Amino acid sequence: MSNRRRGWGLIALAVGLSVAVAACSGEPSGGSLARDEIVDVSVACGPTLVFLPQEYAMRAGTDREHGVELACVHAESGPEVSAAMIAGEIDLALMAAPNLFALLEQEVDIVAFMAVLDRSSSDLVVHADFSLPSADQGWEGVMRDLQGATIGVVARGAAAEDLARGLFIAAGLDPDNATYVATGLPPTTLPALENGEIDAAIISEPGITLALENDLVVQPFSIRELTGPPSMDWASVVYTATREFAEQNTEVLVQFTQIWQESLDALQEPADRAEVVEVTSDFLGVDPGLAESLLERNLPYFANPLDLDPARLNPAGEFFHQTGRFPVAYHVEDYEFDIHE
Repeated sequence: MSNRRRGWGLIALAVGLSVAVAACSGEPSGGSLARDEIVDVSVACGPTLVFLPQEYAMRAGTDREHGVELACVHAESGPEVSAAMIAGEIDLALMAAPNLFALLEQEVDIVAFMAVLDRSSSDLVVHADFSLPSADQGWEGVMRDLQGATIGVVARGAAAEDLARGLFIAAGLDPDNATYVATGLPPTTLPALENGEIDAAIISEPGITLALENDLVVQPFSIRELTGPPSMDWASVVYTATREFAEQNTEVLVQFTQIWQESLDALQEPADRAEVVEVTSDFLGVDPGLAESLLERNLPYFANPLDLDPARLNPAGEFFHQTGRFPVAYHVEDYEFDIHE
């Protein structure tokens, strides 16, 4: 693969993908929320599009209207989020399916109470200079071409690597015939791609759209657009808490789902698009044109309604069990916390 530099300024753009961090954790409070009570709740945050409804709510003050004040705790990877939750530093967190399953496997009492994405949170991109002679043979051909490649993942042994390995296994290939390198979130993965340190990456938004629109990468198939393995048609991201926090703060979870729903509705309202583009642009540090592209590509992937649908989530458990990542197939019944009981 060529290491020649391109003049797109992606490194500078990537550095601009940041969020404000306020690392404080709220104390649990059982029972219903009083009208004049504001409960501090710490939430995991990061510079990726999946956090947009949460960010929108905090900027609009929707959280305080529901008696909750959300405070961001920045985390770079699933394992960091998991460790912070176990330590009581984060109350609520988005979690991709493999990271949730890894905690269940370790017998951590983690629960999910709300669906977030109806597709994978990440996707595969390949450097534009990397040769893909078998791409005309579909996703299986692409994975054969990637044997021996260096693939960037958020963190070793976490969800992105599980996804990459799962793609190889689904194609009947040995996942150990590729090299996996921890490159973090889009702000650090994009420079790794641009500098030729990696041949491909499992990356989340805004990294996918940013890299595609600047011709840094190609996307010969898409997990999210369902042109990859048929077995990867599943919902992948849920909102989680420890069971202890959920049981002591059920009303907080109820209010949080309402906060998220109101923000999601606002993000999808055509009349509010100009404001939504402005918020997205500022939040992710990208220009308004790219923000518009991000919204067009990704808003349809957000789960709506927010119920934990076994028909959409259980296939993820089956996939990661069939690929050998977990000894059992984790289903919604294994981790659901019903906030309406």
